This record gives sequence, structure tokens and C-alpha cells, in this order.
Amino acid sequence: MFHAGMALVMTKGHRPRTHRGLAHLLTKEFVGSWGLSEELVASYREQQQAREMGDYELDFPLGEEEVEELIAGAAVFLERVREVLG
Repeated sequence: MFHAGMALVMTKGHRPRTHRGLAHLLTKEFVGSWGLSEELVASYREQQQAREMGDYELDFPLGEEEVEELIAGAAVFLERVREVLG
């Protein structure tokens, strides 16, 4: 999701250095006028937080249902980015 989002914001000449910066630019540049929804940007933020927790927390269990929701959210985000990039 990070690299797809980066590809999107790079079309506007941006190169954010952080996940937070990417989320900000996705909201600023693509929510509304380009049809990217706040929900998709929120999904990106949730995915990034889950990844960080999984990487840095000693005990961060995810249930099957939570994992399926994260995967579904990622699929929707990636599909929408593909549509915007054309």
C-alpha cells in the first residue's frame, strides 16, 4: 500500500519521507477531486499502524477476522489507486 500511495503522490511531484507524510498528501491531493475517499486513507493508516505494531510489539495477536479485514481494505485501496493512475 505504501508504494502504491507513493506512486500516486509522485504524480503530483511529492516525495514524502514518512508514512504519516504520505497519508497527509493522499488526503490533501487526492481525497475528493480525484475520488479517493477518506475511508481509503483511513484504511492505509490502519494498515500502517498494524504493521508497526506487528514489527515492534512483542505481543500483537491478530485474529483471522481482523486479518481478513486488513487484506480486504488493502485490496480496495490498491484497486482504487490503479484506477486513479489509469
